[in-house]
Amino acid sequence: MLASHNHKVLAGQWRGFTCTFWTIGALLFVMCLQLAVYERKWFEHYRTDDSEQTLYRFPESSKRIVENAEENLHELRVLDESSTLREIMDVIASCSADPSAEVEADTAECLQKLLTEYPALTALHQQVLRLGDGSLPQRSSEQNRLDGLERKVVSLGLMLESSNVFLELKDTREPGLSDESHWFMSTVKVSDQRSGFPEEFQFPSELSQGRILCFMGNSTHDGTENKYGFAYRDYLPRGSTLLPGLTLVADSYWDYTNIWHGMSALVNFISIRTRENCVVPERLLLFHWGEVVPSMASWVDELLHASFGKKLELEKLDRGRDKPVCLERAIVNRRGLGGMSVPNMNILFDSIRCRSYKFCGVHMPQTSTKSSIHITLLLRTGARAWKNATSVKEVIHRQCQRLDLCTFEASYIDNLTFCQQVALMSRTDVLVSTHGAQLTNMMFMPKGSYVMEMMPKGWLEFAGVGQYIYSWLAEWTNLNHGGVWHDTEGPDCPYDSSETLKCFLFFKDRTVDHNQTQLAEWTSTTLEKAKLSKQKEMEVNGNRTSVPPPCPCEDVDNFARAVR
Repeated sequence: MLASHNHKVLAGQWRGFTCTFWTIGALLFVMCLQLAVYERKWFEHYRTDDSEQTLYRFPESSKRIVENAEENLHELRVLDESSTLREIMDVIASCSADPSAEVEADTAECLQKLLTEYPALTALHQQVLRLGDGSLPQRSSEQNRLDGLERKVVSLGLMLESSNVFLELKDTREPGLSDESHWFMSTVKVSDQRSGFPEEFQFPSELSQGRILCFMGNSTHDGTENKYGFAYRDYLPRGSTLLPGLTLVADSYWDYTNIWHGMSALVNFISIRTRENCVVPERLLLFHWGEVVPSMASWVDELLHASFGKKLELEKLDRGRDKPVCLERAIVNRRGLGGMSVPNMNILFDSIRCRSYKFCGVHMPQTSTKSSIHITLLLRTGARAWKNATSVKEVIHRQCQRLDLCTFEASYIDNLTFCQQVALMSRTDVLVSTHGAQLTNMMFMPKGSYVMEMMPKGWLEFAGVGQYIYSWLAEWTNLNHGGVWHDTEGPDCPYDSSETLKCFLFFKDRTVDHNQTQLAEWTSTTLEKAKLSKQKEMEVNGNRTSVPPPCPCEDVDNFARAVR
């Protein structure tokens, strides 16, 4: 019995072993079949020959689309994750390898290089959308792989969005007025400045590698709190606002409420207009030492209105401290008129004079049959006013009365509107005034006119180059600067003469006295020069009254107004 029982046990164990063996064999057989199927599908998906790897067996409708994508992909001829796509993703990974990098260009330039090498990455998204529009009878393996590539491109776009680095708008490590560098947008360097024109930068451009200019922050008291950066048009920083059209961006060492400083900081943009096919900007964005400037002198605003044919919006970046504002197109100037040649200045101010006359309805001065002379005395209140304005008026008026066909006028410029100032200057042949911003109006005087300037005591010794700005303006506007009277009356500087700044501030805003005899001789001589100049002009032009030529861009502006 025991032997029979043992035999049954062994038989049962053998049957169990046999069953397990066949079960394992069956599983292995099924796995082999699956591997064979996968291998066949892989072979159907890719076909390799001795020349190169190619896409295989496309449905005709999708084949045309993918062939178009391949044509756009340039060097990306094979949509194969094992080669080109792996190289692309390796570049993407290396671009973001150092998230703590402080150099703005590191990540963005790296990714832009990738887009430059494979330009179709930016267009591939549209190809994928077409593949998925339902026109194909069934989803193809090519669509799957294109979808995978699209996800990688989307990831690239997200990385581009997050790679925008903003730097301090005012770099305190740089000097503010250096010829070689500038604290405003200090990483932007001169690359190819046009001879005879001021430094200017346009974005997007090669300088920004096709990226547009963005700003963040709106501090009006600390330029280091405001930032700037560059971003690709299709990958703007999250939460940003895109301002369409052209924005003129200026940074000034001085301020924009003084009409001389505001004018000299901004009129360069008027010359850009004539060089850019009469382009009309949409807005201004002003900075002073990197601080946002929310306003400017109404005189400057009107001057730009006259020159551009429209009133420009003044952008204030007031959408929030951490809300980037990006400019579709921007022209940046940070040195005003510095670097512009005198011939180009003459062209610029001829344009400004012409446009301002038309804007204000002032007739262009015509050649007269009589050489009449008009002399204007511009008066100031406060700083650098005349100590005895009544005496100055009497001296000048007497000298005018001694000259045939001479008329005299005295005016406080603060009492006049912009167009009233333009009209006054348009009929002025000789202008007399003390040094000050009101002399900026000389740009509206007829060419060939004369300017007589008077300064307080101490300016000759301590004012530096600032005392020459109106003699420069006379040259820029084709006027004659008739010299300067330097007052000699008053106390001396209480500081050592080596303390230049302290002495200048002591004299800067003092009243201006005059010597009646010297003022009378100077006025008489200048009036005679102005009369002789007009007589020569009359001899050249005769009695003709020519129609003034149109101002630069006038036809374009007239057409725009007609369309509106």
